[in-house]
Amino acid sequence: MVSLKGLYPFPVDSFHVLRWQIAFECMNTGIKQASWYVVDVDSKKSARLNCVAHLLTQIPYERLPWGT
Repeated sequence: MVSLKGLYPFPVDSFHVLRWQIAFECMNTGIKQASWYVVDVDSKKSARLNCVAHLLTQIPYERLPWGT
């Protein structure tokens, strides 16, 4: 469990903590259809390009003949 202290400038009540815990559990599905990837970021621009490149490699496609 990650602490919420310091993330919010106002007191966090139990309702918001429960909502955060449910959302966190939903993010950690770990199933093949909804897998999550962790991206190490030194530069936002290169991280975004690497994410797009990775997503495009996950899509199956057939090469079309050139010039027809």
